[in-house]
This record gives sequence, structure tokens and C-alpha cells, in this order.
Amino acid sequence: MAEPTAPFRRQADTLDDLARRVDRLSVSRHDPEAFFEERSEIVAALRKEAGKLRTSDRKEARTG
Repeated sequence: MAEPTAPFRRQADTLDDLARRVDRLSVSRHDPEAFFEERSEIVAALRKEAGKLRTSDRKEARTG
């Protein structure tokens, strides 16, 4: 099997990190606001990664 290219490896690492953050996500009765802040940050990071994929897909469609 071919080794993934560097951009895909970075995106996979980012998604793995986000998955770990989601796995640890829980509401604390001492700081319930922190849950919502972390959730918002994870959502923003996921949308950023999706945007990168869309952009690279468009570039590939133009050149491919």
C-alpha cells in the first residue's frame, strides 16, 4: 500500500487529535461553560479541515 502524502498525513493527524478531544469532552459541574467552549473550538477545527479538503479537491479538479 502506498504511503499517504504529507498533506493527507497532516490532516489525518489533525482529525485524530480532534477525535481524542471529543473523546475526552465532558460537562463539568464546576465549569460547565468550558464544555461549550471546547465543543465550539472542535467544531471550528473540523469545519476548517473540511474547507481545506474542498479547496484541494477544487484545485485537483482544475488541474486533473
